Amino acid sequence: MKKFLTLIALGVVLALTPASLAQAACGIGSTIWEGKDGTGAKVLASVTNFWTLKGISTTFGLAGCTDADNLLTNAPAARVHHFASNNLDRLVRDMARGRGEHLDDFATLMRVRAEHRLVFQAFTKRNIATLYSHDDMTVDEFLATLDRLMADDDKLSDYVRS
Repeated sequence: MKKFLTLIALGVVLALTPASLAQAACGIGSTIWEGKDGTGAKVLASVTNFWTLKGISTTFGLAGCTDADNLLTNAPAARVHHFASNNLDRLVRDMARGRGEHLDDFATLMRVRAEHRLVFQAFTKRNIATLYSHDDMTVDEFLATLDRLMADDDKLSDYVRS
């Protein structure tokens, strides 16, 4: 019984982490709690997703999950999406400064070659107001905007996610 309670406590702690709150975008819990605002609804969605094995939803494209959420079937694009989902605030902060660990990691996931890293950093700094134009911006909007802006850049257009 003690092990069972420890397992439940661990599950609740994991479900309440900021990363899992950010991941409440798809899964059965997100579908059930859709349209509800506030931290409580996000926590309930995350906990429900955790206990209903979100991996099933992402693997089979159920409950609002798409290929972008599946780290196995769409590896490069899914990793970029996953990283941005979990680190958007820190990533935007680094982009605004034109440097930082999260921006470096993001560039690596986007497969930006070493010779274009400084160009990428300067590009994100120069375009931060467009990249992150409002506080309610979703990760999908952010990444779509990044792709659109990069598509028009001679040196960075090769890195646009397809």
